Amino acid sequence: MTEVFDYIVVGGGAAGSVLAGQLIERKSGSVCLVEAGLAPIGPRIYRPSHYPTLFGSDWDEALTTVSQPKLRGRKLQWPRGRMLGGCTGMNALIYLRGAPDDFCSWPESWQYSKNSPAFDALERRYFDELDSDSVELHPLSEQFLQTAATIEGEKQSVDLCHANQSWVHVQPGPIRYRRTQKRGRRLTAYDVFLKPFLNDAGLRIHLNTSVEKILFEGDKAVGVQAKNASGRFSLRARKGVVLSAGAIHSPRLLMQSGIGPKNQLEKHQIRVRRSMEAVGENLQDHLIFPIVHALKEPMAIEKRFSSESRLEYVRFRTGPVASNLAEVGAFLCLSEPSDERSMKRVRSLVESNVTPEIQIHFTPNHYLEYPIRENPTPAFSIGVTLLHPKSRGAIRLCSTEKVGLSIDPNYLSDASDMELTMLAIEYASQFGERSPFSELSKQELIPGKLRSSPERLRSAIAAYSTTLFHPVGTCRIGDSNDSVVDSQLRVRGFENLYVADASVFPNLPSGNPQATVMMVGYRLADMLSCESSQSL
Repeated sequence: MTEVFDYIVVGGGAAGSVLAGQLIERKSGSVCLVEAGLAPIGPRIYRPSHYPTLFGSDWDEALTTVSQPKLRGRKLQWPRGRMLGGCTGMNALIYLRGAPDDFCSWPESWQYSKNSPAFDALERRYFDELDSDSVELHPLSEQFLQTAATIEGEKQSVDLCHANQSWVHVQPGPIRYRRTQKRGRRLTAYDVFLKPFLNDAGLRIHLNTSVEKILFEGDKAVGVQAKNASGRFSLRARKGVVLSAGAIHSPRLLMQSGIGPKNQLEKHQIRVRRSMEAVGENLQDHLIFPIVHALKEPMAIEKRFSSESRLEYVRFRTGPVASNLAEVGAFLCLSEPSDERSMKRVRSLVESNVTPEIQIHFTPNHYLEYPIRENPTPAFSIGVTLLHPKSRGAIRLCSTEKVGLSIDPNYLSDASDMELTMLAIEYASQFGERSPFSELSKQELIPGKLRSSPERLRSAIAAYSTTLFHPVGTCRIGDSNDSVVDSQLRVRGFENLYVADASVFPNLPSGNPQATVMMVGYRLADMLSCESSQSL
């Protein structure tokens, strides 16, 4: 017998967990959540410092991009959380709203001021009982804040840097990142927004279950076809089917259901329900380039935590095991041309209402070796990221890949991305060359001597840049007919079909996107709850 619900939510990640939980909390109707993974359990998920060990594990989808011409033909690993909570169960826990200007490309009803109530609501759940000041920093992270506060020549107190963790939105300057953890333990979107309702009679969760396609009656979405160990089955929805499967799988499901670029669908013998060229296009991701310094003394965070560190965590939930590694950083801006140079240079600013264009993630380890190598080089890393790259890629169906997808972020395909990254590295290298880091550094390993000329630096960027795990944009929102979803997150041309996840972002946000992803889920719950109340 086919199960029937008011809403079917496909994907229990950051947006899906928030959306499903909010629909139940607001009594908007019955909800079936379909998740390809399981519920998160175990210390590897909940101990903040352990998240890199999840990459390639059973908790990871273990996706891979196609060969990237501008990155020496490398195929990058794309970790994606395969669990309730999605990537909030295996990310670096950094919570940022982004900058107000990030939403200028969104419809009017999604401007920053309209999203603030949703952000406020998320933060009341996550942070009301959490004292971020009590989360200690690694000594090298403290040193970074000291250096960042003096980099422009006028010393600012570290207290100011620490106060920046309470920023309402991203702005230029050094920052101690706010983390989605409590008393040393990770908090996923599942833990905060969905887990409290597991015993609610209106909620049904299918775990370890993949959705193969959306079911329609005419242009109305009425359910999904799913598959698990027991075989194929159908689920029916009275009010709506919501895709919250992320920037990779939401466009895949639309295409497998006959919605997407006509040539793609016909190539794979899929009946075209609606030709929509934007599905799967506009793929964007943040690249990170690590400036790595070997340390004279072994001050880096431990690969194998000592018995003292493990005991401290067990007893008090403090110490290096509670670290998210990327504890601090900075946001930088691009300035106008100076008298000394004909091209733009990079500088940091400490002023409000300026949208930063560069983000720094500082880590007290060798970014590319930890924890992959058995004995990583004792080092610290200054990770440089261009926040608003112009390069665009695509998600496409592909019969030759094991996941049936071609993931092509097309990194650095726009020449300006390379040039601006070079400028950012030039500026960010100052952090490692200033005291006290100059006394702690044994040698700059990356880019090292490759910084000696523009050509060699380009070669280093191609060799060492890697993903920051922030794919967005493949089902973009907009007011025009060439967007995939409208301002109500409805797939254009269809009834009762929605998308709510990072795929709807028109552009990458300024910083780590998990807060914005959860905000999208929360806002769709607002809209659907309002519709439900009006229909009563």
